[in-house]
Amino acid sequence: MKIAIVGALKIEVERIAESLNDPKTHQFFDSVVYEGMRGEHRIFLTELGVGKVNAALMTQRMIDQFDVDAVINTGIAGSLDDDVDLLDTVFSKDIVYHDFDSGIMKSFAPYTDTFTADETLLQRAIGAVEALRYPYHVGRIATGDEFVTSNARKDDIKSRTEALCVEMEGCAVAHTAYRNQIPFLVVRTISDGANDDAEMTYDEFSKKAAVNAAELILEMF
Repeated sequence: MKIAIVGALKIEVERIAESLNDPKTHQFFDSVVYEGMRGEHRIFLTELGVGKVNAALMTQRMIDQFDVDAVINTGIAGSLDDDVDLLDTVFSKDIVYHDFDSGIMKSFAPYTDTFTADETLLQRAIGAVEALRYPYHVGRIATGDEFVTSNARKDDIKSRTEALCVEMEGCAVAHTAYRNQIPFLVVRTISDGANDDAEMTYDEFSKKAAVNAAELILEMF
């Protein structure tokens, strides 16, 4: 199976890159794609860059260039839910944009405002996280082009989306996979509370959260 694994930041992909067997690299634009094996699976790994446009652009390039069978987006996120704590992991049952008019999305292609994760990938991820004994949740993730750093904005996004966490790339990755009819899963480990203290908390926990998410991906394959 050929699997694209994508993360926005270097800290979200470097641990995985170090673990690939028989690695080689490809250069796309100003990005490097790492290719290597994990067991019987051929992995294609890249750093997307921040935000929805970068995410969609590089995900489509990975699909076109390598004809992958599935896409997994790994990384970090801010919690929107009191039960989702720092360093907990959230798996996408489904994923939405919090900054795109849902009526417009449902009126034009792809005629949906919600993207549902692949059940097989989800169950594989749950098996991996339970083996690692990390705390986890399965639910909705919300995506938008902002780093959420206020209680008011957090409450607004939560009330409109009912998501467990918020981040900046996942729905664009899912949207691109959906249009290409390719299974996807979004994995997020919590780095901050998406609140008034988010910047300080992010600085303290982002690296550990990113590594935890990467270790989970490695446990899957």
